[in-house]
Amino acid sequence: MYPGSPGADGGEKRGSVRSEVSGEGQPVASSDAVTRKERSYVDRFGFLLNTSAAQPIPQDRAREHQATDQWIRMLCDWPRAVADYPTIRRRTRRGLPPSLRGLIWQLLLGSRALKMRHPGLYASLLEREMDKGLCEIAKRDLSRTFPTHALFLGADGIGQRQLFRVLRAFAVYDPRVGYCQGMGFIAATLLTQMGEEDAFWAFVVLMKSAKYDLAGLYLPGFPRLQRAFEQFRLLLKRYCKPIAEHLTREGVDVSFFASQWFMTLFVYQFPFPLLLPVWDLFIVDGWKGIMRVALELLETEKEGLLRRRMESLLPFLKQLHEGKEGIKLVQGGFRFKVTNRRLDQLA
Repeated sequence: MYPGSPGADGGEKRGSVRSEVSGEGQPVASSDAVTRKERSYVDRFGFLLNTSAAQPIPQDRAREHQATDQWIRMLCDWPRAVADYPTIRRRTRRGLPPSLRGLIWQLLLGSRALKMRHPGLYASLLEREMDKGLCEIAKRDLSRTFPTHALFLGADGIGQRQLFRVLRAFAVYDPRVGYCQGMGFIAATLLTQMGEEDAFWAFVVLMKSAKYDLAGLYLPGFPRLQRAFEQFRLLLKRYCKPIAEHLTREGVDVSFFASQWFMTLFVYQFPFPLLLPVWDLFIVDGWKGIMRVALELLETEKEGLLRRRMESLLPFLKQLHEGKEGIKLVQGGFRFKVTNRRLDQLA
C-alpha cells in the first residue's frame, strides 16, 4: 500500500471557531479570525449567514435520526458490518448522517487503519521542508478556499493553518505530485468533517489509491482529468445523445465546463447541502458516482440546454446545480448504468 502515518496530533485540537459551528443560526463569538464587532451566524455546515434569523429545520430530520441509529449499530461492530458491504453501500448512497460522516468516511476509505499502522509519520512530515516555490503558491491559495466558512476565516485562523499543514505534509509525502491548485478544496472539505491528522490520511487515500486516483488530476498533463473527459464524452453520447449532439454543434466540449467538476469533485461550485451526499457517493462508489451525477445534472436541464446557443450555453452550464437537492441528484443518477468496469473499458 502507501507508506506512512501519524501519531501526534500535528495541530490544534477541535475547538475555538470549530466548536461553535453546531447548527443553523448558531452564533460564532468574536475571535482572532472574526474581526467584526457583531456576532456572526453560521448554518449547520459552518458557513456564515447574512442574517441572524433562525434557519428552517430540515424536513428530513426524523430520517436523519433513524439513519444515525442505524449507523451507530453498524459502527459498534464494524468488522461484521463490512462483511455486508451491499448494505453499507445502499445506506451510504442515501446520504450519511452529518454527526457521523467524518468517521464513516475514514472507515470506508480505510484511512483510519492506515493512520494506525504508521504512528508518528504525520508529525515527522511536518518537520521537513516543503519546496519553497510550491509553499508560496499554496499559501496564496489558502484564503480562496471556503472564505465564508467559520473554520477558515482569517489568515491566522485555525482552519487555514491546518489546511496549510495538510497540504505541506502531502507535498513532502509525495513530491511527485507536490501541490497544485484545486487540491486545497479537497483537503478543506475533509477538514470540515474530521480532525487535521485524520484529514491528511483521508487525503492520502483519495490521492493515492487506484479507486480514486485524485493524484492523476494534478500531475503534469493532468492524465486523470483527461481520462475523465474522454469517459464523460462517451457516456454523454450513449446516455444523453441529444445533449451531446447539441454541444458538438455549438462547439462546446465537456472540458469547457466539467474541469472544475472533476478537479475539485464539485467542491468549487456546489453548496455543501448538495456537495456532501455527492461525496458520500464518491467515497463508496468511486468515479462512477461522479459520472452519474454529472450526467444527471445535464439530463435534468435537457430542455434548457437544447434551446441555448453557445454564448448563453456556457453560463447556463455553470449554473446547472442551482436549486438541486443532494439526495435527489444522487438518486436520479442511478438511471445511468455506469460501472467502474465500463469506465475502464472506455478509458
